[in-house]
Amino acid sequence: MSTIARVPDVANGMTGKSEALGINLVLRPLFAARAMADAAGTTVATGHGGSPEVRLLDSAFQLRRIVRWSDPGREVTPADVREWRDNYAESRGGRNSDRWSPFDDVRVDPEIPAADFFPAFTYIMLGRDGRLWVLPYQRPGQDRRGFMAFRPDGTFLCHLTQPPSFNVLEFGADYALGVEVDELGVQTVAMYQLGHP
Repeated sequence: MSTIARVPDVANGMTGKSEALGINLVLRPLFAARAMADAAGTTVATGHGGSPEVRLLDSAFQLRRIVRWSDPGREVTPADVREWRDNYAESRGGRNSDRWSPFDDVRVDPEIPAADFFPAFTYIMLGRDGRLWVLPYQRPGQDRRGFMAFRPDGTFLCHLTQPPSFNVLEFGADYALGVEVDELGVQTVAMYQLGHP
């Protein structure tokens, strides 16, 4: 059997605080990029969030094309790290909340390193019609960004505007299928019609 691809993934580890507390928790650096793949029909998409590109392979795992896009200004600053930690603490009700635990102390431990650059994307998905959908990474304090769509030939098609409470699980030629979460956390299967630009 031959090697299809070699894609580096995230380095994981433990901090002194997690070891001292006896928390068996494997941590990755903040904003660490990850490898990702998806397949649909005879197309396989692979990418690593460290680079704004996705490779499309055919059913024999031969490179068909590389889809690239511009994503300037991905450098992580100390302010980004502080904002991520503050947002995390706020999401748990604050450090004095009864929801705060030793696990949370470990999550915001300054010993956890941060990546030098934000990932270019969080998720890639191939639609049932052959389009490539790429979800750009959401930086701390940034409004949620919708998917970018690329035609099967690799040319950019559009940016998707979607409700913030809607998580896409599947794209078709004219629909997006997923889960909608209301303000109480109740999940509902939802389908939206996709308009063309």
